[in-house]
Amino acid sequence: MNVINIGYRLAYNAVHPFVKPVWWLLGKDLIGVYVVVWHDGRVLAIKNSYKREYCLPGGMVDAGESPTEAGARELREEVGVHVQASDLQHVHDIVQKGGRSADHAYVVSVDWPGPQPELVIDGREVVWADFISPQELLARPLAPGLEAFLIDAAKARGLPV
Repeated sequence: MNVINIGYRLAYNAVHPFVKPVWWLLGKDLIGVYVVVWHDGRVLAIKNSYKREYCLPGGMVDAGESPTEAGARELREEVGVHVQASDLQHVHDIVQKGGRSADHAYVVSVDWPGPQPELVIDGREVVWADFISPQELLARPLAPGLEAFLIDAAKARGLPV
């Protein structure tokens, strides 16, 4: 790990705790997206440098962007995997309300055909990424709202949880 990556990680860790409180004070909803990439019974999971929990690739939906467009962009930015927005299917919503604002995460999904895609992470925002079984992912601390979704999604595919 180089000095620049360390600097980025420090910045992410310094700013991240203030994002939700600032949005709450402004009364703005956080609109985000998670991308579920399935391959051979496994799901693509990531670990961000500034969070304790594991999660799925994703991030904020920009103004004028659809959840599938945001999902395709975030997948490319976070792990170097390229999909068309039209390949992603909206499968779930995770909504958490808290007073003046709400967190709304769209969950979009794609079944990756063929060989497993090569994952490219920056070592700054994303420090780990891999395809693992839903059971393995569920054994780790998860971002809020993902556990129930992942259990249902795995069961629907006939996978152990």
